[in-house]
Amino acid sequence: MLFKYINFVKTSTDLNIKLIAPKNETVQYVLIDMLGRIVQQQPQFLSFGENQNKFALNVAQGGQYIFIVKNQKAEIVKSFPIIIQ
Repeated sequence: MLFKYINFVKTSTDLNIKLIAPKNETVQYVLIDMLGRIVQQQPQFLSFGENQNKFALNVAQGGQYIFIVKNQKAEIVKSFPIIIQ
């Protein structure tokens, strides 16, 4: 599986993502470790037309993770790997 880019963030940080909301909706963001375990999962409200959204990440230790945003139908809207230091 190839990824275009990897983000480097700290164990407690706000991750800014450009994600345009087609309508006011609540999405679910999920942080998964490389063993497939869910590390963090929370709902996030997106306002119509916003293209910069902050997702608060807080994990116990650094490592490689996959960040996933799902819409209300549980479809993946955006996903990418991140390395947490």
